[in-house]
Amino acid sequence: MSTGNADDEQQAPRQSTDNPYFVERELRRHFDGIRIVSELDLSADGSILKRARDVVLKVAQHGVPDRLKRYPASTAAFLAAEGARCYDEGTFWPNIAIAPYLSSGVDQSKVGRAFLSALDELGLENFSYAAARERWLAYVSPILMHGGIPAACADEVADLVFAGLRDGIWDADELIGRIRQSSTRWSGLAKPVQRFFEYGDEFASDLLQRVIDTAADIAELGRDATDLIAELSADAGLPRYLTRALLNDERRSARRGRRPPRPTVRIDRYSCDGPYMTLPPFPHEGGWLIQGAMTHRFATRRHDPRDIPLAPSHGWTATLEWREHSANRQSERQFAGLERVHAYVFDASGNLTRQQHRLPASQALILTSPGVAITDSDGMPIPSPEELPPRAGAWNGWVLRSFDLEGVAAVLVKPPPGPGGDEELTELAVARAPARPKLATAPVSGTRGMLGGGVFAEPPSIAMPEDADPQRWRVRWREIRSESEPATDASAENRSPTTTRLADLPCAEGAFELAALLPSAPAFAGTIEVSGPLGSDIREDITVIQGLAVDVPDRIFVPREVVEVRVTADAELLLEGGARVSEARLSFEAGQDTVPLTAGGTAFAVTIPRLTWALRRTDGSFPTLGVERLRIGLDEIESGAVGSVLVRCGRPATLRLELRSDASPYEIGPLQTNSPVGWWSFSLAELRTTIAAATAPRLDLILHVDDLSEPIAVVEAQFIVSDLEISTELDPETAECLVSAEWTENRQFTGRQLRLWSEHRPWEQPVCVEVEDDVAGRCEAILLLPPGPYVAEVTLADEWSSPTLPIPGQAGTRDVLVGSELQRRIRLEGLRTEAPLEALELVVAGAAR
Repeated sequence: MSTGNADDEQQAPRQSTDNPYFVERELRRHFDGIRIVSELDLSADGSILKRARDVVLKVAQHGVPDRLKRYPASTAAFLAAEGARCYDEGTFWPNIAIAPYLSSGVDQSKVGRAFLSALDELGLENFSYAAARERWLAYVSPILMHGGIPAACADEVADLVFAGLRDGIWDADELIGRIRQSSTRWSGLAKPVQRFFEYGDEFASDLLQRVIDTAADIAELGRDATDLIAELSADAGLPRYLTRALLNDERRSARRGRRPPRPTVRIDRYSCDGPYMTLPPFPHEGGWLIQGAMTHRFATRRHDPRDIPLAPSHGWTATLEWREHSANRQSERQFAGLERVHAYVFDASGNLTRQQHRLPASQALILTSPGVAITDSDGMPIPSPEELPPRAGAWNGWVLRSFDLEGVAAVLVKPPPGPGGDEELTELAVARAPARPKLATAPVSGTRGMLGGGVFAEPPSIAMPEDADPQRWRVRWREIRSESEPATDASAENRSPTTTRLADLPCAEGAFELAALLPSAPAFAGTIEVSGPLGSDIREDITVIQGLAVDVPDRIFVPREVVEVRVTADAELLLEGGARVSEARLSFEAGQDTVPLTAGGTAFAVTIPRLTWALRRTDGSFPTLGVERLRIGLDEIESGAVGSVLVRCGRPATLRLELRSDASPYEIGPLQTNSPVGWWSFSLAELRTTIAAATAPRLDLILHVDDLSEPIAVVEAQFIVSDLEISTELDPETAECLVSAEWTENRQFTGRQLRLWSEHRPWEQPVCVEVEDDVAGRCEAILLLPPGPYVAEVTLADEWSSPTLPIPGQAGTRDVLVGSELQRRIRLEGLRTEAPLEALELVVAGAAR
């Protein structure tokens, strides 16, 4: 955050202190590269505010408030500072320094319009996205927002930050969320702080994050920090009054621990499923608590992220719990949709946006419940560049829509009419998204760092937004101590940061090289923090393994394939078993997709794109990805108990599902292509009609991935038989028996059999009669059946298992007597006791002799 330069101001020509035009010209240069006025040092004793106040008072004394438009920098600085200083419980205009010169509400409006005009001319944020919110005032609210956190509230913010650090919170969004959860704490905040947190969005988040980072640095520096106010403020981009407030000795008992990873919520536009949460790897033992419509617990993973499909809910909370430094730690992240309507806003990449009330000015995705209408502010449809697949399973009926928002000022979201008539509209402002820096170097394919980010073979470069002034941006490097390195003092695992101006780094082909800022070690991990205008900061967790090369074949691997991957690096490699090698040949066993290892004391993991799948049920149970062939009942699909098949293969691919019976294929649904994370979902609702029309009781579900084909499931229909009636006529001369059977069945499948099991010879396989495919509920056959009691059943032939004797009284069975009583007695009397099986039959029949 720029704090101005008093020395430069003292060297200005003397006439600039008297002439408003010269003062205005000098003040305007301070506004270059900032987004809100409070990024300047607006302390009451600061030169910027003093000079801006002089200009505004001189202009106001002439009784023409709208002349302030000629002095945008002075007007913006003065009014923002006044808003932070003297706004009191809804009263603003009567309290400001030029109040005696404002004779009416008309004059107040002229000053307000001059402020809005100044924002446009200086390229500052106008907060138009918040105009539709409750209690928003057209002129006063933007003025108050640009006041940010005033100096009078600095002590309160310092208290909040140090209390959060002592509780293990050093993420700004998490701290704001915790405060808002407590109505007492929220209502007790000073109004300027409460207002800035409520409406400031990414500006508030960035500013508070800078305060948190500076507080942690001060806590680590101890007494040495007292003499470093200027340096700390410049490094963090904070006004000095905020840094000064953090130096209060009574509050400094905070220690930075390991920064917990951030889970994310995403949606795949080409999948039929709803949003899912990704839980990043975490190197401590602990657990995740996921709360929404249902509650689930998961153990942390050291190397693999975990994707959690979500069910519809007003919001979801992810709580990470672990133990560190002999203390229980907890980190919480909250995700929510729109407040008054069942809808969620995602950016064009599928990430759930933090500011749900605001849409980016290019493209957006909106997921809505059934019946929700979306129009522009005139009630007209908004162009959609593509039609997306319908949602399925728990999200059945929900609609994901893609919108081109070029030239759209606002979006109206209207819920379906309720019992009392039309529901209230929700207006979403379309605002330009802040231009943010990004890493210009690609990580090594097939790797994952100890913090969940990418692994680079060399220090990466930073690409800046177009027209960004490198002089206004700072880059900080905060190294993370590896777990194998002992902690030798009270400093935390996050070492004190190294900071430089972006302009001081070498620049090649438009990207700034970070090598000079980063350690020279062969392997290290940490966080790159790039800060400039508020609302544009980024923090990227990276791992650098100098010279890393990972030779992973460029394809997707089937579940049971054993894969070997060659890994080399400049540093010595430490394998899981303890072996130290210069070149590693990692073996991925069947079903394995991640192997951890260490280079130069820095942990990372090598991954391969392995095909896995799971069923998504609607009972709230969590789908576990695996490689075993699944069995799905048709009744589960018809009832909706099984909604979709989830597929993951770890890289973009072209997928399709095929339902196959013998040689007859049925293609299911559209092609699923190019998911950036290799995660797809196929709706099984489309199977209902296909299976109902198919006569085969068992169908194979085949997944085609690029040039691979893998059977992932068997869909089985339930065959229900009732009212089975059997008649038999035994010819005593030929021993041939005429068997006639009739029954009621729910479906006319192929592969039906009438089976006759001998009760006296249970070790024998049944006598089987194949039922003709085009005949419903009956069959007739002449069989060679010895007289005696039998159990008849009508069932389906199963090539996967051998027939088993039915349980007495089982549905679809019937007891049958073949031959007369005399014929059955003669049969038993003719059996030989010296023949083992005939003797055994006599015993089973109760006629042993």
